[in-house]
Amino acid sequence: MKTVKILTGLGLCALLLSFTLGGDRYVIKLDTKEVADQFVTRNASLPTVALPARDRTKTLSVYYSECGRVGTDRSLTLKNSDQQVLKVWRFGDDALETMEISTGELVAAMRSQSNYLYYNSREHRGGQKLISITRAASTAK
Repeated sequence: MKTVKILTGLGLCALLLSFTLGGDRYVIKLDTKEVADQFVTRNASLPTVALPARDRTKTLSVYYSECGRVGTDRSLTLKNSDQQVLKVWRFGDDALETMEISTGELVAAMRSQSNYLYYNSREHRGGQKLISITRAASTAK
């Protein structure tokens, strides 16, 4: 009986420790292909996406959850490797939870090979680096 209680306790502890409680999380998709789904932590790796060289009709969508809530006065900012702002997209409070940008707009704003997309909101003013964006190598047809 004592062994059953200990095993049950250990199982419950393992289950509770497997969940990530609170915190910010984001999901990024290029059309329907998921390119990032992660919680914001200090040691999280930075995902990279290569935008199609010729097809600029795709959509990059970003869902950002601030401790389970959608922020207000949200924006996505494209910066180069020198932290210069290349373009800012703003999303009103009445906008959909998922923020969308066309790849054509992104590629047109990119000035170098190394670019980064940041998330900002009224509640998250510091800016969170989400993803590294590069241009895919064009292939001759």
